Amino acid sequence: MKFAFFTLGCKVNLFETQALSQLAAERGHEIVDSGADAVIINTCTVTSVSDHKNIRAFHRLRRDNPRAVIAACGCFAQIDPERVQATGEVDIVCGTQDRAQIIERCEAAVQGREAALPQGSGGYEALPAGIPQGRTRALLKIEDGCNNFCTYCIIPYARGRVRSLPPEQVLHAYIPDVPGKERRKRAPGREGKLGVEGMPPEVLLEALRRAGAQAEDSPEPPDPITKTDLYLAGLSGGADSAARRRALQQELGLPEHLGSAGLLQALNLLMTREEFQHRYGELR
Repeated sequence: MKFAFFTLGCKVNLFETQALSQLAAERGHEIVDSGADAVIINTCTVTSVSDHKNIRAFHRLRRDNPRAVIAACGCFAQIDPERVQATGEVDIVCGTQDRAQIIERCEAAVQGREAALPQGSGGYEALPAGIPQGRTRALLKIEDGCNNFCTYCIIPYARGRVRSLPPEQVLHAYIPDVPGKERRKRAPGREGKLGVEGMPPEVLLEALRRAGAQAEDSPEPPDPITKTDLYLAGLSGGADSAARRRALQQELGLPEHLGSAGLLQALNLLMTREEFQHRYGELR
C-alpha cells in the first residue's frame, strides 16, 4: 500500500508526521509523493489563518488524490472535527490522541473493512524518532500538552494536559563549554560561549556517545530547497521579500537576523523541498 503525508504547523507536527511515516514504512508500506492509496494530513489550529490553510489543503489533496483515503489528524482535527468532516474531502478524522492507530485505520479503509476506534489512554504517546528521508536532522519530542490554559492560547484544548516521556527513557548528555561566537549571530552571547546550534558536530557526537546514545551519519538531501525556490515563494527579489522572510522566520522559530544562506540551511533541516513548495510555494 502507498502512503503520502502532508504537514501543517509547528515542529511538533513535523515530528509526529515523521513518526507516522516511519510506522507506515515499518508495516511494509511505500512512502510516496503522488499516487497514494492513503494520504494523512497533520493539521494545525493556532490561528484562523491556519484553519483556512487546513481547509485549502483538504481540497487540494482530494483534487490531487481523487481515489485515495484521506485522513486528518492533529490540532485542527481535534478542536473542530465537525468542520473537517463538513468539507466532504476527509474520510477519517483522528485528533491528537493515539495517532499511531491512524495507520491501521487507513489500511482498513483502503481494504473496505472497519477498524476498531482507538481507546485513548490519556498518557504520553511514545512515537518513534529518527531522521526522515531527505533531511539531515532528527526531531525528538519529550513532552506534549500544557497545563496553563492562557486566555489567548488553544494548545491545552488541542493537546490536553502535560504528558512527558518517562524519565527512565531519557539519557543525560553533558555538553562541554566551547568559547566562541556563532556565525548566525551579530555578537557573542553574554558568557562568550557557543550554543548547541553553533558547536562543531564532532563535539556533540562525542557527548552523545559518552551518554550511551548511538549516532549515525545521514545523507545530504537529494532535492534541497534552493535560492530559486525562495524567489518563487516571494522570499527574495521582491519589494516585500524582507517582511515575508521575517514572518517565515518567526513562524518557524528561527533567528531574526538570518541571511539567505543561513535560511536555506535551516529550511533544508526542517523540511523537504516538496513540503516547502506545498506550504510556501503559493505566496506570490
